[in-house]
Amino acid sequence: DNSLVGELCDYLSEKADSNLTLRELTERFHFGRSHLCDVFKKCTGYTILQYHTKLRMDRAKKLLSEGNMSISGVSEALGYESPAYFSRTFRRYTGMSPTDFKGVPSDNATVYLEKDTPLI
Repeated sequence: DNSLVGELCDYLSEKADSNLTLRELTERFHFGRSHLCDVFKKCTGYTILQYHTKLRMDRAKKLLSEGNMSISGVSEALGYESPAYFSRTFRRYTGMSPTDFKGVPSDNATVYLEKDTPLI
């Protein structure tokens, strides 16, 4: 189980700049959806999609703090279909908008699973 979760984490990290579906993961790893989800949640405490979104938000924070990209550019670089959806997701995970985040020193920003549940 740990090696499967490790492989899943590596794959999710590689694909942090794109949308993923559980169907893609089941085809890639040749396990059923329930098995993948149960094993991942048991080992990490997060669902696969929560973990993938966390990785994407970590990358978004990095790109935004570098200051070279617009919010639309970050959204596109991370494979979001629209900047508005990216902004809503970013706000849900960080508690602030991408625009507001750009003005915050990088050590003061924490990624949240939901507004009141810290992920890191």
